[in-house]
Amino acid sequence: MLDQKCVLLSWNARGLNNSARRKVVKDLVTKEGCSVVCLQETKLEEITAAIVLETLGQAFVDNFVLFRQ
Repeated sequence: MLDQKCVLLSWNARGLNNSARRKVVKDLVTKEGCSVVCLQETKLEEITAAIVLETLGQAFVDNFVLFRQ
């Protein structure tokens, strides 16, 4: 079995419309080496690959799922 560390971040990240808030999230994801990130954001109208890149980094650009209820 591979010896891998799975780091999960789950955050009700109010304010992702603000690029400064996206930087805070990205810095935390990078610092902690997150492998799975779950963000809840009800105010952000559109999620694009560019926003994912700015918020989470390159590793998540092709690996994200948008769930709306």
